[in-house]
Order: sequence, then structure tokens, then C-alpha cells
Amino acid sequence: MDNLEKVTIRNFQKNGFEVAGTLPGAFRHPKFGLTDALVMYKCLDQKLSDRSSEVQQN
Repeated sequence: MDNLEKVTIRNFQKNGFEVAGTLPGAFRHPKFGLTDALVMYKCLDQKLSDRSSEVQQN
């Protein structure tokens, strides 16, 4: 993973996204061959998001 990818992932995480999973070899890069893909997730429903936070705190 190069520096730009690390910065991009960090920016997504700073904005509330989390890594839900990794898909091994999901993308064939012309230079690097098969590379993994990250599945990112963020709950956009504020009610569900608030409830999720409450559950995590307990």
C-alpha cells in the first residue's frame, strides 16, 4: 500500500467510515497485478448511528 492510499483511507476514517472488510485480489492493477480492495462503511441514518454508539458504550 503506497502513501497516497494510506492518506485516502485515513481521510475516510476521519469522516466516520470504517473498514468493513477486505476483498483479496479484487482488482487487477496494470502495474501491480492483483490488489486487494477495502470495503468501507458509514451509517448514514442518524437514528441508527446514535443507537449503535449507545450499544458500543455499554
